[in-house]
Amino acid sequence: MARGRDGASESSVVTRLQQRLAEANNFQKALITSLLAWVALGVWSYLIVVPILSAVAFLWLGVTGWLVWQIWRKPAS
Repeated sequence: MARGRDGASESSVVTRLQQRLAEANNFQKALITSLLAWVALGVWSYLIVVPILSAVAFLWLGVTGWLVWQIWRKPAS
């Protein structure tokens, strides 16, 4: 079983978080929800958006490089 730094198991960490959430007021719940949403957005962007943008950038560079190569190797007339 996975253990945290303090030796607690993952399930006890989740249980503790659930207890804190139950005791929290609406502002604290909204704050935690917002922070979790930002974390989820960051993970999503890192796993989905960054690879797509990288692929588009490499494709653009490849096409541009190919076009430059085609123009460069044409003999001057």
